[in-house]
Amino acid sequence: MLYLAFTTHRMLGVFNAKAHSMHYPILMPEQLPAMLRSLRQRAGLTQAQLAERLGISQQSYARLEARPAATSVARLSKLLRVLNAELVIHTRDDQPTAVSDEAW
Repeated sequence: MLYLAFTTHRMLGVFNAKAHSMHYPILMPEQLPAMLRSLRQRAGLTQAQLAERLGISQQSYARLEARPAATSVARLSKLLRVLNAELVIHTRDDQPTAVSDEAW
């Protein structure tokens, strides 16, 4: 069985290049809107500010955040990059493995 997890990276101090990762398992698609909202708020961004960084309207971003399961993987990936997060897919008994753009 597979499930999705979002991983966010935070830098530990100005001179410490080592990132601290936090994993947030997503077991059901219904969890995605709250997770995206939380990541956006943690980044200190409004919907309008994030939409501008993505090159879309605030209304389009609001729809994406409300129904992320209806968006493309490419758009979701771009959103996560802007939020300094990544999508990780793994089986419950495996360690998380990030899927990079280069792997495709």
